[in-house]
Amino acid sequence: MTARIKAIAYDFDGVAVNSLGYHFLAIQAVLSRCGISTPPIEEMNQWWYAPYENRFKEMGVNLSLEETRRIYNESIGGKTFPLFPNFSQVICRLNTQKILLFIITATPRLEPVIKILSDGKILDQFAGIRYGRDNKESFLRELLDIHKLSPDQMIFVGDTKRDMLSGVIAGVLPVGFDGGFGGLKTLIESGAKHIITDHEQIFSLLE
Repeated sequence: MTARIKAIAYDFDGVAVNSLGYHFLAIQAVLSRCGISTPPIEEMNQWWYAPYENRFKEMGVNLSLEETRRIYNESIGGKTFPLFPNFSQVICRLNTQKILLFIITATPRLEPVIKILSDGKILDQFAGIRYGRDNKESFLRELLDIHKLSPDQMIFVGDTKRDMLSGVIAGVLPVGFDGGFGGLKTLIESGAKHIITDHEQIFSLLE
């Protein structure tokens, strides 16, 4: 590291919470309604980059956007996604090292994020949560400005092409989490400077 890392921003779905399987089943529910077979989950790395409605259209789904969302949300509705193993412990340990911690997510509703972090007893470990935007680079720049950090003092941990591109655009250190939605090849091709497969590995980037 050329500068001491002072902040880490984490994506939520597929990084903090292990939600991949739940979203895959929701996709399967929509496709099966139209009689379309679902590709194997390992072949769907690019799915998570474009808006879901565009992907569904490409695969031949002829339902209205409202109906598609209804089926999708009914499949996921009421489920509480589990935090990844070690995530809570890692977050608490980072906090003792005076690292500023953030959640950045495109998730449109804040309530489920708050509930999951609260249930995991780590909500108060985060200095802020930003949600509801796909262009996460704007959130990253905003946090850099508010906390008077240079880009090389922040890590962004994400699991998709969109996440890595956001980190690159904002100038922060993009770290790919190979355990979520994107897959190793996609993360590397999208600009990940480091890859972690377990949240404990983040400490090696702080040395």
